Amino acid sequence: MLDDSEDLRVRIFDDLDSQAAFLGGALPGSILDEYQIDGEHLRLRDVGRGIRNIASWDSTLAVVSYETGAYHDREVSDGVWRYPYEVLQTGPKKGSIGSSNAKLENAMHTRASVIMFVKPKDWDYIPLGLVQVVEADRNAREFVLALSPVAPGPAFDSLPSSGKVLVREWALSTVRRRVHQPEFRRRILRAYEQRCTVCRLAKEALLDAAHIIADRDDWGDPETPNGMAMCKIHHTAYDRNLLGITPEYGVRINHELLADQDGPMLLHGLQEMHGIDIQVPKHTTDLPDRDRLAQRYAEFQNA
Repeated sequence: MLDDSEDLRVRIFDDLDSQAAFLGGALPGSILDEYQIDGEHLRLRDVGRGIRNIASWDSTLAVVSYETGAYHDREVSDGVWRYPYEVLQTGPKKGSIGSSNAKLENAMHTRASVIMFVKPKDWDYIPLGLVQVVEADRNAREFVLALSPVAPGPAFDSLPSSGKVLVREWALSTVRRRVHQPEFRRRILRAYEQRCTVCRLAKEALLDAAHIIADRDDWGDPETPNGMAMCKIHHTAYDRNLLGITPEYGVRINHELLADQDGPMLLHGLQEMHGIDIQVPKHTTDLPDRDRLAQRYAEFQNA
């Protein structure tokens, strides 16, 4: 049986975050049910319940915020959530506080990081981040959860105030991307009919939603005109300015790559794409924004 530790919780979240990134930002429930770490099975959710407790652990491992759940989970300020107590829904003690809350309250006393998932309607589970339980409001029957910008401990506590602000801003921007990316990907793949805009590959598992302007930029909104569906090789090439898209929707390959000789993958995967036109969405409202493309193409030319 796995022993509870802060290191284990952080490793679990990091692994889930990596898997979600590969799958477009969210995880199917089956991955949470069948999760394995260090050769052992560790189920990460209780279907239909928000709090996941492990019998032998003193503190809650994970919570889920459901968009359409029975409880009024809500973000009350940047990185801070109100998370209602679980209340018994049936039986003679209906309406009373369930025992599962005790381990979530204990996480507050032990400063254990809790994995927080968000489950929007009809979506998979988004691993949002590690949170700390900072308050148990018994009168309101709610917990207050706050985003943990780093693993708790002296490393963060010893930072000057300005450093804490910077770390928290970075953590919040990371959370925002985790929430927005799955929906952005869904809209982009739908607009491009589940095909790479460059090579027309139609394997959804190998497709990404590529930003034209990065989401860290003020002009990098997660909207369809700021994205294109690309297979992973063309997405990587685009991000590294080895492949460019003109404002007229033409594909250009870096001149050094065009001159290189490195086998069929380079020849057919990249060099033969030089000069073709991308496949664009049918609806004009979904077309790649030409002004954004122009800004990004200038970066490609200057690389």
